[in-house]
Amino acid sequence: RNQGVTWDEITPKEASSILGVEFIDPQHGWLVSSTTNGELSIHQTVDGGQNWQAYPLPTSAQDVAAAYLDFIDGQTGWVALKMVSGSSFSVGQLFVTQDGSHSWEERSIPLGEPVQFSDLLHGWVAGGPAGDQYYATRDGGHTWKSVTQQAYTLTSAPNTISNLPENVVRASLADQNS
Repeated sequence: RNQGVTWDEITPKEASSILGVEFIDPQHGWLVSSTTNGELSIHQTVDGGQNWQAYPLPTSAQDVAAAYLDFIDGQTGWVALKMVSGSSFSVGQLFVTQDGSHSWEERSIPLGEPVQFSDLLHGWVAGGPAGDQYYATRDGGHTWKSVTQQAYTLTSAPNTISNLPENVVRASLADQNS
């Protein structure tokens, strides 16, 4: 609340091991944690972390290395799980909610990497063992297609990239040399 001068502890009491967190604004956030009995929970707050409500994620925490959250609004979001695997593989699971996290439906994902959605249907995932795989979905994560990577160029406007794929809504650069 004061640009990092002081910090408040807002961790849910029942969260034993935090795997991923996302806030879409100062009040609305989600957290993925594993429980001591090997289950995964999604914790949701609507009051900046003063109170949390936990919901089960329909999978086991066993072999989950990381969790990545992507919410496009207070109701619609995805959790991508990166599973423990050998260095030659990137294996994951994907879940979607359309009711704020009360219920979750499993979808497919070709990589165990973070996802980015621009709306309910259009999303992307990139990475893989060599960092050179890029997939897109146009049906909310039911199916994915490999996308040929294209070179994107900076325009004359500061921090603007031209030629981005359809439905990409924003891009940011760390500096002009990135």
